[in-house]
Amino acid sequence: MNQESNSPKRNWPIKRIIVITIVSILLIGGIFLYTNFNRLISDALVKSFNSGIASEVYELKFENLSVNPFTGTIQVYNVTMLPREKPLHVYPYINSAFQLKTERLILRDVELITLL
Repeated sequence: MNQESNSPKRNWPIKRIIVITIVSILLIGGIFLYTNFNRLISDALVKSFNSGIASEVYELKFENLSVNPFTGTIQVYNVTMLPREKPLHVYPYINSAFQLKTERLILRDVELITLL
């Protein structure tokens, strides 16, 4: 006779099921946050720039952004700051313009929580 067929099935305790459920929810939330964190920081960086007075005359464009949340470092690639074709507000005393371009811009010691 088979002794395996006569042995009782092993039941999972409720505590183990709750712990596994909580860990899996945290893991899925962590993966979701990691995949969307750069997009959230990109949006926050653009909103932060647009809240300043320089955004009325200049516009900020960039292609890629990577964040290291442990050191508070943000690396922004292919950054361009150009004068707007039509400024949001005309400043008659501004009679010059500048254009900035860089391949990589590193922002150190950024307070990411404040930026978000």
